[in-house]
Amino acid sequence: MGAGLALAQFGILTPFPGTPLFKDMETEGRILDRDWGKYTISNVVFRPENLSPEALKRGFLDAYRRFYSPVSIARRLLPAWRRRPLLFLTLNMHFARMAAALGDPARG
Repeated sequence: MGAGLALAQFGILTPFPGTPLFKDMETEGRILDRDWGKYTISNVVFRPENLSPEALKRGFLDAYRRFYSPVSIARRLLPAWRRRPLLFLTLNMHFARMAAALGDPARG
C-alpha cells in the first residue's frame, strides 16, 4: 500500500436494485440477499465469480485493517503532518474505529 495516500475508503461492489448490474446478476442467479438494508458498500450481497462471498468480505476487512493499523497510520503520519496534522489524525482515527466495527459480528 505504498500509493502515498493519507486516507482511503474501501467498498464492496454492490448491485443496487434497478441497475443494469443488479439485472445481470439476478439473471445469472448471483444475488444472495434481498434484504435491502444490507445493500451498502460493506456487505456482500452477491456471489462473486472467482472467490467465495466470505473471501471477498475478508479481503475487504483486511484492506481496512491493514491501511488503518497503528503502524500504517504512523508511516503515513510524517508526510501529512506538515500539511494538516489535526485533520489527518482525526480522520485516520475515525476510519480506524470504523474498520474495527466492520469486523465486529455484533455490529453487522
